[in-house]
Amino acid sequence: MLLYGSQKGQAQSIAEGIAEEAEQHGLVADLSCLNETTKYNLEQENDPVVFIVSTTGDGEPPDNALQFVKRIKRKTLSTDHYKHLCYALLALGDTNYANFCNCGKTIERRLQDLGAKQFYATGYADDAHRHLTFRIWHLTCIILFTLQAPF
Repeated sequence: MLLYGSQKGQAQSIAEGIAEEAEQHGLVADLSCLNETTKYNLEQENDPVVFIVSTTGDGEPPDNALQFVKRIKRKTLSTDHYKHLCYALLALGDTNYANFCNCGKTIERRLQDLGAKQFYATGYADDAHRHLTFRIWHLTCIILFTLQAPF
């Protein structure tokens, strides 16, 4: 599953590209916006999840990820809420801003606080060098999925 949060379309475009490439490798790639909670259910997801998220404004989540971020920040969620969840995350941002990749960092921190485990390290892509960071991160994720590495 691929979930994205995108203000200007960059994270969505990257997620769509990953979904297309995954399908070329024979992998199923369900793609949804983070706020489209009727299309996915992380509470019951057993397959690995890939998050692609941008940061907007002064470190804020994109509009189409705001409800998701609010939901995972609830204090009532237990520390094992996502213990079944295995994920990778690519955060997009601009190092010219103090809150570089803040949305991705927030999601990563909360997923870990709620018991989720990473199957690949988070990628932090700066606008200036985004394509290099993305390509390395993306290819490694595809290889891990193709080899069906144990998560």
